[in-house]
Amino acid sequence: MSRKDIISKEIEQAEAERLFHLQRTVDIKKKFISEIKTGLGDEIKKNPNGIIIHKKKKNVFSKLLDFFVRILKKF
Repeated sequence: MSRKDIISKEIEQAEAERLFHLQRTVDIKKKFISEIKTGLGDEIKKNPNGIIIHKKKKNVFSKLLDFFVRILKKF
């Protein structure tokens, strides 16, 4: 076999392996999302009016930091 044949086979094998891992990752993400959805559905069924959305309050330091970051990003 020539070097080009060996290299092309290795490239094909690497591409097939990359596609396999990509598809595996997509499947794992779909499974994780469906598990989250079913788990949240159970909580909502148990207590439909008790859903609370927690918002994180920003302190003065983080507000100033965000302000300076926005200013510096403009330059």
